Amino acid sequence: SARPPKSLAERLLPWLRAVTPPRSLQTRWGGNRAGQSLRLAGLPWQAADYVALRWIVLWLGIAAALALGLLRGWDLVAWFLAAVILLSCWYGPATWLSFRRERRQQEIDRSLPDFLDRLSLALGAGLGFEVALRRSAARYPGRLGDELRRMVGQLDRGHSRAQALEEI
Repeated sequence: SARPPKSLAERLLPWLRAVTPPRSLQTRWGGNRAGQSLRLAGLPWQAADYVALRWIVLWLGIAAALALGLLRGWDLVAWFLAAVILLSCWYGPATWLSFRRERRQQEIDRSLPDFLDRLSLALGAGLGFEVALRRSAARYPGRLGDELRRMVGQLDRGHSRAQALEEI
């Protein structure tokens, strides 16, 4: 079977891993909280990758603000636009990650009742819970289906149900 095309997040990984931000920013912007947000957003990144993204965006913003200021002669409009660019580059990645996490959560929340209907039908047909879960998750579409298949993979690797549910 053909592998689906890589997402933009997957294509950015080699570029992000080539950048090494200062250690102070790695501890400030990275860590468990960033890793958890990335996982909840459905991104295949580690916290260090996110820190590298923020570092790159910040430097691109500085370059854009400087170029704008030099081109406009540092008039009042140039100062204002440079400030807007820098603030956008400082807060943009965190805002984007938060938005992506919320959108993904909403999509999963909307599709959960349909999945529970399928699961209850399989249980009502006499299947055991794990078999019903596997069959219901096997062809379920969308992000919830992806997460459920990932959970079934965790079960296959020997994790307990509680551990597998916590992982998703």
